[in-house]
Parts: sequence; structure tokens; C-alpha cells
Amino acid sequence: MLKKMKSCARVFNILLAILLLLQSVAFMAPGSEEEGLFQGRRDELVPEPLVLTDLEVAIWPEYDRAETLVIFTGKLRNDSSEDFTGRLKFLMPGRSDLLLGKAEMVCETEFGMKCIQYEIREMGDGYGELTWTPTTTIGPGQTFPFMFEYYYDPLDGDVIKTLRHEFFTYYNIENFVFSVKPPVDAKGFFMEPVAQWDSKGGDGFTNFYNRMSTLSAGESISFLAGYNRVASGPSYAGDSSAGASRPTGVGISQISRPIQSLLLLFFVVTGGFVAYAVKSSGKSSYKNSKVKANKAVKKQVKTAGEITKKKKTQPPSTEKKGPQSGERKKARRLLLEGKISEETYNRLVAEIDEDDN
Repeated sequence: MLKKMKSCARVFNILLAILLLLQSVAFMAPGSEEEGLFQGRRDELVPEPLVLTDLEVAIWPEYDRAETLVIFTGKLRNDSSEDFTGRLKFLMPGRSDLLLGKAEMVCETEFGMKCIQYEIREMGDGYGELTWTPTTTIGPGQTFPFMFEYYYDPLDGDVIKTLRHEFFTYYNIENFVFSVKPPVDAKGFFMEPVAQWDSKGGDGFTNFYNRMSTLSAGESISFLAGYNRVASGPSYAGDSSAGASRPTGVGISQISRPIQSLLLLFFVVTGGFVAYAVKSSGKSSYKNSKVKANKAVKKQVKTAGEITKKKKTQPPSTEKKGPQSGERKKARRLLLEGKISEETYNRLVAEIDEDDN
């Protein structure tokens, strides 16, 4: 029976791989629509004085919401001889049959996370243009690190799920990395172009990476990813507020859900250490007081034992107490002085003893 179950599972995995491969071929077929989609953008392209020295685009489908989280992290450099005071711009993919994705946060990261105001212009073809003005001037040769993130819904399929992400750049890119973090319970994951390496985090999720050496301004590239997952919705169990909506559009960016989760984890761990320290301190104080009490009891017992021992070692007194003891002494003195005979002394002692009884 167990062999049959293993054989069925093996056949299912093979069929799943074939279906995913067919979908991959269909998505990556020549003449894909992104060529026409970005042609108008290429025609209007104006040379930019800025170069993206580094850019990573991370795609996290069904992470902390049912939609897909997209995170841009990069660094711009001013290659011109003049200060840059213009606006930065990036394309945000959406879906023509769905609402346009809205940015969740836009931040300058040179000195921590400085989240700023931004604008999104709808381009009319299912894409939006995210723009903002840097809060500092980017001088010649200076670099400008930044990050932003947004949600949108590119997933197709109920169990065998695929997503296609088209990327277009306004800037020359010197080092471009694309990564995908599938749900933690996903099976049969693949991506195209094929992942060059992967890394598993402590949260159980695995990131798959593909690095491209360069990308020129006006170029576009299409990425495909897919996996098998029966469940729907968020796969990150650590976020209790997953799926809740947040304010979007023009405004001050807010802290993203991954950062919120890290902060929550930090406070929980810190609280645990504090509670452990207090508990340990209480145990130590109790232990010290208990030791002191035991020492005091032992001292009392030792003292009482010494007193008892001393009493036991003292010889019992043969001298009788009471008023007759003086008469006995008096008779004894008379005998020693020769005033009475020994016979008289014995008779007097016998009488004194008889009176005692």
C-alpha cells in the first residue's frame, strides 16, 4: 500500500512539472506582449544623469496578504557634472482588469528609514509611474540609496499558480538581481529565467535569486514564476493582521508589514529576556533568604545541642536540697569538732532523713 502511494505521488509530481513547463512555454513564447507594452515608454525616453549601481526586485506572492508584495531596493549614482534636483521615477506593474497597485512605502535609506511623500500617475495601460523628489540634492558622483514596496495581484490559477512580472527601467543598471519568495507551503516551485542560487531563512521561507550583469535604460525583461499550492491567502503566520487594507495613494509612507513583524519579534524577545531576568532574580533572592534561614535554624539547633551535651556531661549532685540540708551540715560539723559521738551523729542523720521522707 505504501509503495502504491509513493508511486502515485511520483506520478502526480511529474504531471505537475509538465503542466508548469507548458505554462512557462506559453508565457515565454516569442512575440510576448511586453514588447508593445513598453514601446511608447521607449519612444519617450529621455537620457537620465543617474545610474542604478545596484537594484534588487523581490517578489513575495501570498506572503502577508493574498496579493503579491513587491520590494525595490537600490542605489542611484549621479554620473553628471551637475547637481540632480529632479524627480525619480519607476514603473509599477498592475493588471488591466484590476485596480492599479499602490505604493505602501517609499523611503530614502542613507540615514536609516526616512519615508517620504510620493505620487503615482496612472499610465492608462495597467501600469503606474511612481515618482518622488529626493529630500536632498544628489551631487556629482554621489550615491542615493532608497527602497519602496507595493502590492498587486499577478497570480493566475487556483492550485497551480503562476505569475508573470514585467520589468522596465528608465535608468542604466550595473548590477540587477531579481528574486522570488514563494509561500512556505508551496510545492514544485520554478522560475524563468532559472534561479541561479537560493537561500533559506530562519522563518522557513526560501528565496530564489537570479542576477543579471547589466540592463540598459529602456530595456525590459519578463520574469515567470509558478508553484503548486492548494491553500489561498497569506502564508506568513506571524502576521495576525494579514489581509487588512492600508491607506494608499499620495501621502506619507508607513512602516511595511515585514518591518512591523521584525519590530514585534524584537519586542517579544526583549520582553522574554526581561521576564527571565526578573524571574531569575526572584529565585536568587528566595534562595538566599532560604539559605540564611537554614543557617539560623542550624545555629539554634547546634547551640541547643551543645547545652544538652553540657548538661549530660555534668555529674548528678548527691547533695539534697531543702531546709534539712542545713541540719545535716550542722551535725557533720559537731562530729568533726568532737562534740558528739559517731553514734549520735548517725542517729541525728537518720532522723533528718526520716523527716525529709
